[in-house]
Amino acid sequence: MQKNTVSNLDAKTLSASKVEVITGDRVYKLLSDTAFLSGWTNLYEACPWATVFQSKEFVSVWYKVYGQEHMPVVVKEELNGCLTGLLTLAKDVKGLGVTAAGGWSAYYHTWLVADYGDNEFIKKALTLIRQKFPGQKITFKYIPPHTPLGWLVGGTYWSRRHIIRPFLRPVMDFAAPDVGKLFSKKQFREGRNRLSRLGNLTYEQVTDYDAFVSVLDELADQYDFRKAVTLNKTPFRKNLQKKEFLIALYEQNILHVTVLRVNGHIAASLVATEGKNRWLHGAGINTHSPLYGKYSPGYLIMVMLGQHLYGKGYQAFDLTPGGHEYKERLANAHEQLYELCITSQWDAVSTKLYYDYLKEGSKLLFSGAGINLKHVKRSIDKKLKLGKEKLKLARRGSIGALADRGSRVESSRVFRIELAISNAAAGVLVKVNSLSDLLGFDAGGGAITRWEFLKESVQRFENGEQAYTWVKNGRLAACVWMLLENKSKQEGAILLDGMYCHTDAQEALPEFLTAVTTQVRIGKENQPIYARVSAADKAMIAALQQVPFATEVSDEVYSH
Repeated sequence: MQKNTVSNLDAKTLSASKVEVITGDRVYKLLSDTAFLSGWTNLYEACPWATVFQSKEFVSVWYKVYGQEHMPVVVKEELNGCLTGLLTLAKDVKGLGVTAAGGWSAYYHTWLVADYGDNEFIKKALTLIRQKFPGQKITFKYIPPHTPLGWLVGGTYWSRRHIIRPFLRPVMDFAAPDVGKLFSKKQFREGRNRLSRLGNLTYEQVTDYDAFVSVLDELADQYDFRKAVTLNKTPFRKNLQKKEFLIALYEQNILHVTVLRVNGHIAASLVATEGKNRWLHGAGINTHSPLYGKYSPGYLIMVMLGQHLYGKGYQAFDLTPGGHEYKERLANAHEQLYELCITSQWDAVSTKLYYDYLKEGSKLLFSGAGINLKHVKRSIDKKLKLGKEKLKLARRGSIGALADRGSRVESSRVFRIELAISNAAAGVLVKVNSLSDLLGFDAGGGAITRWEFLKESVQRFENGEQAYTWVKNGRLAACVWMLLENKSKQEGAILLDGMYCHTDAQEALPEFLTAVTTQVRIGKENQPIYARVSAADKAMIAALQQVPFATEVSDEVYSH
């Protein structure tokens, strides 16, 4: 660690220092100032609570990628040309207001000072920011341990204008004597063995730039697919700079990338962040393929990464806060974090009343009845979001969208596909198990939301089904699932289920079916093919009835 040459300055000397706010294009000029960058590095290395998210490498990359979207704001303190305090911020980050540079991508938010007992810099910095951006809240998401917060208590000006909430972060502490037990748990051994039985199981660290770029698209699809299923969000598709940001961080040697493969296919991955003092932060992206979801590959790769880090001299693997049960199973230590919001006096008082009395009182009431309030809230939030999505479809004329798809067993209509292997659909490119294709689902005038479609897709993958998809003009035009288990009363039949076709592509349904049946029939020329659709899907039934090689038969060929 570099020596901090200004850490012994007294408060009186520091009070004479110069503090200024720099915004916009002036920040980029500052980032090309070698003297400033050198001072930044010295300050970062010397500050005991600093994390990689306050390093010049991380912050500079984030400003360059996202600076047009979020105004860069830097507060710096200098004394006799020496940098003694630094706070890097950004304006207009959704949900956070004025916040630390990195926003949601920077898992830990804090400031850097030369004198560890100096609270004057952060108070001056916040005062200047509030003057510069009146009425804006200032948010620090997850302040790391050891950051001094004593200036917030004791009836001071700031004690009446802040909201603070405690969080615990689970940690895999490699110095703890019991760390070996984390790698020998029965759940890990059994999960690894189950996955190994599928084929060649390999764990690898991606240390080559070209190799990282070559897998990033697949990792992004896996990440978006998981988030779309759980939260109805697609971060990479919504944030087109996200890949550019990760690639730039990788070039700065900030990322630690590992993948778990089964027969060469990526089953799970972890893109973590190399931290200070031989820490690795799980803040990044973690992904898994839904094709292997029932084997918990995301959990397995985290244990394997822990084993790998333990053998490489790391101090700890930061599992990051979030309340996930699997993280608690991996942790052997916890550390205290805080979320801090600087706001108006009225907002601070009313919010504290909400958290201290209403929310905490509700928690006690529900926990006494054996109810997890967090789980209830998540369930209600999901139902409300899904309801909004269904309402959008209903307003477009699809009343069937308002139906509860999980409330009943649907009756079905079955068609036999009489088609020999053909080149008639050579222009229709059909892919197998493409997450990217499935993510291109567009409800259009259909009766199912994307959220429902992707949730059903996960269930089908877990049942061992294969997806055959066709994308046209960047949108999922058609999809059908092949059941690998024989659920037909006819031995050896090929069963196609869950057929979907966008309203704008239904005229091309014969070409799609031709391409699919030609592909699935290779090596199975004598096996009959059946397609099953919901009896409620009138549009699909009408489209199939126009296909010359599809003949409706009794649904008794299926064993429901």
